[in-house]
Amino acid sequence: EKASVSYGLLTFREEFLSADTSLDSAERQQTRTKVIVEHIIQLWFSKSDWWDSIWVGKSLSSFLVYKLIEES
Repeated sequence: EKASVSYGLLTFREEFLSADTSLDSAERQQTRTKVIVEHIIQLWFSKSDWWDSIWVGKSLSSFLVYKLIEES
């Protein structure tokens, strides 16, 4: 996995973040942005106490990821 979330701390693999953006393809740059934004949003919206409401946070974070990437 490229990243993990635990108690408000985001961790990413070094090789995932430390790439030369001038050599990366547009697809790789978009994937990197998507993963980072998705994990930041999940810190806020995906923490649920009940299993039956987890879908709300996951769907909201997925929507916001694509909306934010589209805006940038």
